[in-house]
Amino acid sequence: MPYITEIVDQINTKLSAISFNAPQFNTNLQGLCNLLPRQTETIPAIVTLSGSAEFSGFDDRYNVVVYHRCLSTEQIDNPNQFGDANTLGREQAKMRMIVFANRRSIQENEQSLAFRIARGVSNQFNKSDFSSLSGVKGIIVDAGVSNFDGVTVFTSEYKMPITDYPVQPEQIYFAMDYVLTIDYDINCISSCSPC
Repeated sequence: MPYITEIVDQINTKLSAISFNAPQFNTNLQGLCNLLPRQTETIPAIVTLSGSAEFSGFDDRYNVVVYHRCLSTEQIDNPNQFGDANTLGREQAKMRMIVFANRRSIQENEQSLAFRIARGVSNQFNKSDFSSLSGVKGIIVDAGVSNFDGVTVFTSEYKMPITDYPVQPEQIYFAMDYVLTIDYDINCISSCSPC
C-alpha cells in the first residue's frame, strides 16, 4: 500500500489530538511495526528502510503505548470508477493496533479505552491531511473488532508461552483491528512529483 507509514503517522496524530488530549495520558504512539523472529519467539519492532530496528511494545514509562501492524493488503474495485478513463484505484489494508495501558493511571477499563481509540481512529481524512501524498484522492479508516483477551493477543504477537505473559492486573493489553482504505490516481501514485 502506498504511503502506509505516513498514513499510520497521521492516524497517531489524530489519536493524540482526539483520543489522548486529556492530562492523564502520557502516551507513546508508535508507527508501523513488523514482527521480527528471535529464537523461538517474535518481537514487534519498527524497521527503517535502512534495515535498523527499534523495539515496540511494552514500556511502562508510559501509561498508554500503541503500535500498528499491517496484516494484509488487497486491491479492490473502486465504486467511484466509471467510464473508459479507469484512472482511480482502491486498496484496502487490514490493520491491527496493539494497545498496552495502565488502567490505574488512566482511570479507564479496556472497553472504555477501546471506545476512546475507535472514536479517534474512525474517520474520513480531509484533503489537507494528505495533501503531501502525491496521487492520493481519499483515505478512510474504519475501526473494527477489539480483542480483549490479552493472553491470546500476547501469544499471537510474541509467540511465547502463556506462562511468560507479563501483564499485571492494573495493566491493559488488547488488539483493535481496523481497515484502512485509500483511493488513488493510478497515473500519479508511483510518481515522486505532484500531479
